[in-house]
Amino acid sequence: STQSTWGKYFAEVVRPVIKETEQPGSTVATEYRVPLFGLYDGEWMSLAKWIDDNDLYSPNNRWIIQVPRILELRSIYKCKTSQEQLEYLFLPLWEASVYPEKNPALAKLLEYTTAFNVI
Repeated sequence: STQSTWGKYFAEVVRPVIKETEQPGSTVATEYRVPLFGLYDGEWMSLAKWIDDNDLYSPNNRWIIQVPRILELRSIYKCKTSQEQLEYLFLPLWEASVYPEKNPALAKLLEYTTAFNVI
């Protein structure tokens, strides 16, 4: 979601499917996977904003966060160590869990997140 289109095309594909699950009588649920690298501060906020801005929340959809193990990407971003990457990945989650009023967008995303997957 950091490209200039901010995931516009992916959202356009996903949104109709998610909305279809909300139709009366639908017994379908969806679970989409989105990557999060943990390479810079604010990455979680970008993802939460993208989901919110594109109206991708649904009681019948959940999100799986995939964390790719591509260490070469660190040199492109501010993240220089594994410790920094872990902090970028988990500190915002802890803060949103303890103080949801300070970051309501991320707290909402956590309500709709079912799993983390390291790929």
